[in-house]
Amino acid sequence: MTKWILMTVVACFGFAYQAQAQGGMGNGPCAKDMQTLCGTAGTDKGAMMKCMMENKDKLSPECKARHEQMKAAMKEVKDACHEDYEKFCSEVKPGGGRIMKCMKEHEQELNQNCRDEINKAKQKRHRG
Repeated sequence: MTKWILMTVVACFGFAYQAQAQGGMGNGPCAKDMQTLCGTAGTDKGAMMKCMMENKDKLSPECKARHEQMKAAMKEVKDACHEDYEKFCSEVKPGGGRIMKCMKEHEQELNQNCRDEINKAKQKRHRG
């Protein structure tokens, strides 16, 4: 259970900041924060995510709001996918996207509610 919660928190930050990276640093509510606080991280998504997490108290109100939106979306994913996580991925070592990769490998086996919540989270992520 702890791994699943950890993965959800990390994914929450990751989705929010990855959405920024996809459109370039000039787009989205966290773009300025990324540039100002973490410009030295460059295009390394892991380094950027780590930097943003380390600076979460310094984020702009807009970026904090985006983070809260993604946090809520990831809670929905966690709730909808808990049984599937336990069934398919509970033995996967967290970190490096391994849990997300495991869930994706079992995508066709996941319950419909889980797949729906993952898709909703992806759509929110891309809306930036």
